[in-house]
Amino acid sequence: MRRVGLILTLAMLSLASAASGSLAATSAPIHRAARASAPDSSPAPSTEPTPAGVPTASADGSTPSDASAPVDGSSDPSSPDTTGDAGSTTSSSTTTPSTTPTAGGPIPALPAVPLVRPKPRKPPKHSIRVEPILSGPTVPGRVARILASGRAAAPAGAPRSVKVLIWTANRLIGLHYKWGGGHGTFADRGYDCSGAVSYALHAAGLLSVPEVSGELAHWGRQGKGRWITVYANATHVWMIVAGIRLDTSSEGDPAGLSGPRWRPAERSTRRFHPRRPLA
Repeated sequence: MRRVGLILTLAMLSLASAASGSLAATSAPIHRAARASAPDSSPAPSTEPTPAGVPTASADGSTPSDASAPVDGSSDPSSPDTTGDAGSTTSSSTTTPSTTPTAGGPIPALPAVPLVRPKPRKPPKHSIRVEPILSGPTVPGRVARILASGRAAAPAGAPRSVKVLIWTANRLIGLHYKWGGGHGTFADRGYDCSGAVSYALHAAGLLSVPEVSGELAHWGRQGKGRWITVYANATHVWMIVAGIRLDTSSEGDPAGLSGPRWRPAERSTRRFHPRRPLA
């Protein structure tokens, strides 16, 4: 009986071992198929096209610099530059200097501040007229003469416009000095230096609107004129017409009077810019 029991035990162990081997051989292909069908957790490379101008990320997540971008941090030179005047567009062929100061670089210059003209206004009561005077006293030669009345006689040999300037500027004689007089309107009751010079130039058709002394320093062209020379700087202006001086300063005045008057031509021209008509 013992021998029969031992034989049965060995037979059962052999059957169990065969069944275990068969199960392992069957499960191995199942596990391999499961791993092959499982989705990959790593990101797949994108097949979509990258928009122009957008840098492509590298495998480690960093973004490489665009090799075509300027090294100074400026924008793409092929794109239009809209800096500068409002509403204007500068093409790529135009180089616009940067106005932003950089470390160690020059500080940009301040924009020029335009001069503000007085607004046009109605002439005050009892103002002198503006219309040119087309006839008046003359003297032979090419040099004007100051008469006893303070007015001037135009030289007979002067151009018509110079004669009209002198005859019309005679209206200024005897008026008082008025700061800002003759600005906003040529007609006034008193005049300052630039207002008087502007009035005279307007009579000869050489000025359309009153100007201050700083503007008259850029009037016409540089240099002395044959018949008319304006001497101007930022604070004062006067003029020589046919050898006599129209000025509001009392310098060189025989009677020491101020206000717009004809005076002898002698006066220092230091620190004044001589200007003459364009024609």
